[in-house]
Amino acid sequence: MVCHAAQAKTLCTRRVAIIVSGTIYVCMTLLAIPSVIRYKTVSCHDPHHNKTVYNIVVTDLWMNETFVVAYNWTQNLLRSVIPFLVLIILNTYIINALRKTRANRRFSARNRITFMLIMVIVVFVVCITPDAIMSTCFGFGYYDANLLVKGIREFTDTLLTVNAALNFVLYCLFNKNIRDHFRTIFCRGYVERRVAHEPDESEYRRLSDQKNHQSTTTMTPIQKSATTHV
Repeated sequence: MVCHAAQAKTLCTRRVAIIVSGTIYVCMTLLAIPSVIRYKTVSCHDPHHNKTVYNIVVTDLWMNETFVVAYNWTQNLLRSVIPFLVLIILNTYIINALRKTRANRRFSARNRITFMLIMVIVVFVVCITPDAIMSTCFGFGYYDANLLVKGIREFTDTLLTVNAALNFVLYCLFNKNIRDHFRTIFCRGYVERRVAHEPDESEYRRLSDQKNHQSTTTMTPIQKSATTHV
Protein backbone atom coordinates (compact mmCIF):
# COMPACT_ATOMS: atom_id res chain seq x y z
CA MET A 1 0.00 0.00 0.00
CA VAL A 2 2.93 2.35 0.49
CA CYS A 3 5.34 1.44 -2.29
CA HIS A 4 2.96 -0.13 -4.83
CA ALA A 5 -0.53 1.19 -4.13
CA ALA A 6 -1.90 0.32 -7.59
CA GLN A 7 -0.83 -3.33 -7.44
CA ALA A 8 -2.00 -3.65 -3.83
CA LYS A 9 -5.65 -3.26 -4.84
CA THR A 10 -5.50 -6.47 -6.86
CA LEU A 11 -3.06 -8.45 -4.69
CA CYS A 12 -4.28 -7.59 -1.18
CA THR A 13 -7.71 -9.20 -1.37
CA ARG A 14 -9.67 -11.18 1.20
CA ARG A 15 -9.37 -14.38 -0.85
CA VAL A 16 -5.58 -14.09 -1.12
CA ALA A 17 -5.29 -13.34 2.61
CA ILE A 18 -7.31 -16.46 3.50
CA ILE A 19 -5.25 -18.67 1.18
CA VAL A 20 -1.91 -17.35 2.45
CA SER A 21 -2.89 -17.53 6.12
CA GLY A 22 -4.34 -21.02 5.77
CA THR A 23 -1.27 -22.30 3.92
CA ILE A 24 1.11 -20.91 6.52
CA TYR A 25 -0.99 -22.34 9.36
CA VAL A 26 -1.06 -25.85 7.87
CA CYS A 27 2.63 -25.88 6.89
CA MET A 28 3.88 -24.66 10.26
CA THR A 29 1.60 -27.09 12.11
CA LEU A 30 3.06 -29.99 10.12
CA LEU A 31 6.55 -28.64 10.69
CA ALA A 32 5.98 -28.61 14.46
CA ILE A 33 4.95 -32.29 14.68
CA PRO A 34 8.52 -33.64 15.07
CA SER A 35 9.04 -31.29 18.02
CA VAL A 36 6.08 -32.90 19.77
CA ILE A 37 7.70 -36.33 19.62
CA ARG A 38 11.17 -35.17 20.65
CA TYR A 39 10.85 -36.71 24.12
CA LYS A 40 9.10 -39.75 25.55
CA THR A 41 8.32 -40.98 29.04
CA VAL A 42 9.75 -44.31 30.18
CA SER A 43 9.22 -46.19 33.40
CA CYS A 44 12.04 -47.75 35.38
CA HIS A 45 12.59 -49.28 38.80
CA ASP A 46 14.26 -47.22 41.52
CA PRO A 47 16.21 -49.71 43.68
CA HIS A 48 16.89 -47.19 46.44
CA HIS A 49 13.21 -46.50 47.11
CA ASN A 50 11.93 -49.79 45.65
CA LYS A 51 9.31 -48.15 43.44
CA THR A 52 8.62 -47.39 39.81
CA VAL A 53 9.66 -43.94 38.60
CA TYR A 54 9.20 -42.19 35.28
CA ASN A 55 11.94 -40.46 33.32
CA ILE A 56 11.93 -38.35 30.19
CA VAL A 57 14.34 -39.43 27.46
CA VAL A 58 15.04 -38.39 23.88
CA THR A 59 13.26 -40.52 21.28
CA ASP A 60 15.13 -42.65 18.73
CA LEU A 61 14.22 -40.23 15.95
CA TRP A 62 15.94 -37.38 17.75
CA MET A 63 18.98 -39.54 18.42
CA ASN A 64 19.63 -39.46 14.68
CA GLU A 65 22.13 -36.62 14.24
CA THR A 66 21.43 -36.19 10.52
CA PHE A 67 17.72 -35.73 11.14
CA VAL A 68 18.32 -33.32 14.03
CA VAL A 69 20.59 -31.07 11.97
CA ALA A 70 18.28 -31.07 8.93
CA TYR A 71 15.13 -30.48 10.97
CA ASN A 72 16.60 -27.72 13.12
CA TRP A 73 17.85 -25.78 10.11
CA THR A 74 14.57 -26.25 8.21
CA GLN A 75 12.46 -25.17 11.15
CA ASN A 76 14.58 -22.20 12.09
CA LEU A 77 14.92 -21.00 8.51
CA LEU A 78 11.14 -21.05 8.00
CA ARG A 79 10.23 -19.84 11.47
CA SER A 80 12.89 -17.24 12.22
CA VAL A 81 15.66 -16.53 9.72
CA ILE A 82 13.65 -16.08 6.49
CA PRO A 83 10.86 -14.00 8.12
CA PHE A 84 13.53 -11.93 9.87
CA LEU A 85 15.36 -11.13 6.61
CA VAL A 86 12.14 -10.48 4.67
CA LEU A 87 10.85 -8.09 7.32
CA ILE A 88 14.14 -6.19 7.47
CA ILE A 89 14.27 -5.77 3.67
CA LEU A 90 10.60 -4.78 3.29
CA ASN A 91 10.79 -2.44 6.27
CA THR A 92 13.71 -0.66 4.62
CA TYR A 93 11.66 -0.07 1.47
CA ILE A 94 8.66 1.11 3.49
CA ILE A 95 10.68 3.57 5.56
CA ASN A 96 12.32 5.01 2.44
CA ALA A 97 8.91 5.44 0.82
CA LEU A 98 7.57 7.17 3.93
CA ARG A 99 10.48 9.58 3.97
CA LYS A 100 9.69 10.60 0.40
CA THR A 101 5.99 11.16 1.07
CA ARG A 102 6.01 12.50 4.62
CA ALA A 103 5.53 16.09 3.40
CA ASN A 104 2.32 15.12 1.58
CA ARG A 105 -0.68 15.43 3.93
CA ARG A 106 -2.75 13.05 1.80
CA PHE A 107 -0.68 10.16 3.08
CA SER A 108 -1.02 11.01 6.79
CA ALA A 109 -3.66 8.34 7.58
CA ARG A 110 -1.82 5.68 5.60
CA ASN A 111 1.45 6.63 7.27
CA ARG A 112 -0.05 6.12 10.72
CA ILE A 113 -1.10 2.61 9.82
CA THR A 114 2.28 1.92 8.25
CA PHE A 115 4.08 3.23 11.32
CA MET A 116 1.95 0.90 13.44
CA LEU A 117 2.98 -2.06 11.31
CA ILE A 118 6.62 -1.00 11.51
CA MET A 119 6.39 -0.98 15.30
CA VAL A 120 4.81 -4.45 15.24
CA ILE A 121 7.69 -5.68 13.07
CA VAL A 122 10.32 -4.03 15.28
CA VAL A 123 8.86 -5.74 18.35
CA PHE A 124 8.82 -9.03 16.43
CA VAL A 125 12.48 -8.68 15.46
CA VAL A 126 13.56 -7.82 19.00
CA CYS A 127 11.60 -10.69 20.55
CA ILE A 128 12.39 -13.36 17.96
CA THR A 129 16.14 -12.74 17.59
CA PRO A 130 17.30 -14.39 20.86
CA ASP A 131 15.25 -17.51 20.15
CA ALA A 132 16.52 -17.63 16.57
CA ILE A 133 20.12 -17.42 17.74
CA MET A 134 19.64 -20.10 20.38
CA SER A 135 17.86 -22.47 18.00
CA THR A 136 19.79 -21.88 14.79
CA CYS A 137 23.34 -21.27 15.93
CA PHE A 138 23.45 -23.58 18.95
CA GLY A 139 20.58 -26.02 18.38
CA PHE A 140 19.88 -26.32 22.07
CA GLY A 141 16.81 -28.16 23.30
CA TYR A 142 15.36 -27.81 26.79
CA TYR A 143 15.13 -30.98 28.83
CA ASP A 144 18.45 -32.36 27.63
CA ALA A 145 20.28 -29.05 28.16
CA ASN A 146 22.18 -27.77 31.18
CA LEU A 147 20.79 -25.31 33.71
CA LEU A 148 22.30 -22.25 32.00
CA VAL A 149 20.69 -23.12 28.67
CA LYS A 150 17.37 -23.82 30.40
CA GLY A 151 17.50 -20.42 32.07
CA ILE A 152 18.20 -18.69 28.75
CA ARG A 153 15.41 -20.71 27.14
CA GLU A 154 12.94 -19.44 29.73
CA PHE A 155 13.94 -15.88 28.82
CA THR A 156 13.67 -16.40 25.05
CA ASP A 157 10.32 -18.21 25.36
CA THR A 158 9.02 -15.34 27.49
CA LEU A 159 10.01 -12.89 24.75
CA LEU A 160 8.03 -14.95 22.22
CA THR A 161 4.97 -14.77 24.46
CA VAL A 162 5.43 -11.02 24.96
CA ASN A 163 5.64 -10.55 21.20
CA ALA A 164 2.30 -12.27 20.68
CA ALA A 165 0.67 -10.32 23.51
CA LEU A 166 1.94 -6.87 22.47
CA ASN A 167 0.56 -6.91 18.93
CA PHE A 168 -2.99 -6.12 20.00
CA VAL A 169 -1.77 -3.37 22.33
CA LEU A 170 0.14 -1.74 19.48
CA TYR A 171 -2.91 -1.97 17.20
CA CYS A 172 -5.01 -0.16 19.78
CA LEU A 173 -2.39 2.50 20.46
CA PHE A 174 -1.87 3.50 16.85
CA ASN A 175 -5.30 2.93 15.26
CA LYS A 176 -8.44 4.71 16.45
CA ASN A 177 -10.74 2.46 14.39
CA ILE A 178 -9.46 -0.63 16.20
CA ARG A 179 -9.97 1.07 19.57
CA ASP A 180 -13.54 2.02 18.60
CA HIS A 181 -14.33 -1.52 17.43
CA PHE A 182 -12.88 -2.95 20.65
CA ARG A 183 -15.02 -0.62 22.75
CA THR A 184 -18.09 -1.42 20.66
CA ILE A 185 -17.63 -5.15 21.24
CA PHE A 186 -16.60 -5.18 24.91
CA CYS A 187 -17.76 -1.88 26.43
CA ARG A 188 -21.54 -1.59 26.56
CA GLY A 189 -21.44 1.87 28.16
CA TYR A 190 -19.34 3.21 25.29
CA VAL A 191 -21.90 1.98 22.76
CA GLU A 192 -24.76 3.60 24.68
CA ARG A 193 -22.93 6.94 24.89
CA ARG A 194 -22.01 6.77 21.21
CA VAL A 195 -25.62 6.10 20.19
CA ALA A 196 -26.85 8.89 22.44
CA HIS A 197 -24.52 11.43 20.82
CA GLU A 198 -25.02 10.28 17.22
CA PRO A 199 -28.09 11.62 15.35
CA ASP A 200 -30.82 9.19 14.36
CA GLU A 201 -30.51 7.93 10.77
CA SER A 202 -33.99 9.14 9.82
CA GLU A 203 -33.32 12.54 11.39
CA TYR A 204 -30.02 12.78 9.52
CA ARG A 205 -31.78 11.94 6.25
CA ARG A 206 -34.48 14.53 6.95
CA LEU A 207 -31.93 17.26 7.64
CA SER A 208 -29.98 16.32 4.51
CA ASP A 209 -33.11 16.45 2.33
CA GLN A 210 -34.10 19.78 3.85
CA LYS A 211 -30.67 21.22 3.13
CA ASN A 212 -30.77 20.00 -0.48
CA HIS A 213 -34.27 21.48 -0.90
CA GLN A 214 -33.13 24.84 0.42
CA SER A 215 -30.15 24.82 -1.95
CA THR A 216 -32.44 24.10 -4.90
CA THR A 217 -34.98 26.80 -4.03
CA THR A 218 -32.26 29.45 -3.78
CA MET A 219 -30.93 28.71 -7.28
CA THR A 220 -31.77 31.06 -10.13
CA PRO A 221 -33.72 29.73 -13.15
CA ILE A 222 -30.52 29.80 -15.22
CA GLN A 223 -28.65 27.74 -12.58
CA LYS A 224 -31.55 25.22 -12.40
CA SER A 225 -31.51 24.88 -16.17
CA ALA A 226 -27.76 24.35 -16.22
CA THR A 227 -27.96 21.78 -13.39
CA THR A 228 -30.72 19.86 -15.15
CA HIS A 229 -28.73 19.88 -18.40
CA VAL A 230 -25.66 18.50 -16.62
